[in-house]
Amino acid sequence: MLRPSPQHTPDVIEPHGFESEKYTGYELLRGSFKDAAISFLDKIGLLERLANDWMMIPLHGDHNSTDRYLRGALEFLEAQWVLDRKGNQYKLRDDAEVRISGSRVIHQRVATYTDVMRTVEADLEWPTEGKGRYVYDKSSVHALSWLPAVLTILKETNLTTQLTTEPGVKLTSFTEPYLGILEGLELVEIDGDSVAIATKEGKAVLKQEGFAELMLSYFRPMSDLKELFDGDKRYGKDKDVNRQPTANALATNGILKKRVAPEIAEWIASQDFEAAVDYGCGGGDMTQQTLAKAPGLDFAIGMDIHPVTVKTARQKAEEAGIGEKARFIEGNITSEADMRKLAEALEGRTTAHVINFILHESPELANAFLALHAKIFPNDTLIVSESFKIPLEIRRAHPNAQASIFDFMHEISGQTLYEFEQLKKMLDAHGYEIVEVKTHSSIRNEENHPEEGRLPTIATFMCRQKSSH
Repeated sequence: MLRPSPQHTPDVIEPHGFESEKYTGYELLRGSFKDAAISFLDKIGLLERLANDWMMIPLHGDHNSTDRYLRGALEFLEAQWVLDRKGNQYKLRDDAEVRISGSRVIHQRVATYTDVMRTVEADLEWPTEGKGRYVYDKSSVHALSWLPAVLTILKETNLTTQLTTEPGVKLTSFTEPYLGILEGLELVEIDGDSVAIATKEGKAVLKQEGFAELMLSYFRPMSDLKELFDGDKRYGKDKDVNRQPTANALATNGILKKRVAPEIAEWIASQDFEAAVDYGCGGGDMTQQTLAKAPGLDFAIGMDIHPVTVKTARQKAEEAGIGEKARFIEGNITSEADMRKLAEALEGRTTAHVINFILHESPELANAFLALHAKIFPNDTLIVSESFKIPLEIRRAHPNAQASIFDFMHEISGQTLYEFEQLKKMLDAHGYEIVEVKTHSSIRNEENHPEEGRLPTIATFMCRQKSSH
């Protein structure tokens, strides 16, 4: 088992690196996922064996297997320089002792993840499966556990900007516990008038509020990795454990709204389209941005499988005054009947079809959708946005980047992140030609790569059927 720290102080995972000009904030955020992975390996009896010698750990490639929880934890800790690997043999690094010191501290932190989630749900009035409210613990022992929650609270109460600009945020009964946690991490300073203002390091961390919210949405499954691996609990919607849906939707929509949708909408506006479709439209933001950038469109249709989401999107469109041009329908992207109904509604218009961050749900869904779309809409443009799996050696070269955390999340949820070239081949296999690529974010590659030494982490492909021209 993990060796207890005599002082029970938090493990110093790595120097924060605040003095570095390249400090991004992920250095602190990754701590909660690292704790979860280490605690999981300890609970299933592997950590002590990995500390003593090389250990062979064969893994199945099937994402439907519970091996995905172990594979995710091992890859994440390898990328974080906690484990070394030779083939399918793993060993705890000799210099990793400080990273796992204090068994009580790490296990206590992970044990609070569900309580942290319940507190956020209570304070933001989100739907919750839990009951009651956790009592804040501002001690440094749990500060890293609380960080994604604190950033989420600040984001959803519109306090982030206030905290990074003068005069700052006044401490209240609501804000004081959360800001106290940030003060303990030296991310804010609180003056004699009980006003908090972010430090230089704090401003860098606060910029990651959207990604922190995405991390928070996985806190429940992260705390139940052993039970999920053993099969005592099942992951997914309407099962024993699932990611927090509100946090996940708000975080994903934030990334889409700020970084992806604007560029897609501008590109649609630059072309000669008569209509647009957004698959998996959610609350309808992509549809609204498209109509705002391309007012010449006859209309835009948002399609989603969830009736509540469709209702919400309609309400937002009415509030924005675009109800006549923004249409929302319920439908399944792999149902031929639903897709033919969509085709009837378009009435042969030249259409841009957009699908953002959905194909990674599974290769089966991706292939079914691409084949059906090529069949129903052979002459229309398909716009595909995805996040990409980054090779492990690149993740290891950049342990502070979000790529490792992102990969761990998708392993837990059984989703399949594709590598950049892998998605291109999938599109090609269904007869799609990529006419343009827009890269929204990237990571530096240590090896030669066509895109100036960087690998795309989020990109959009503008495609059309090869037979259409």
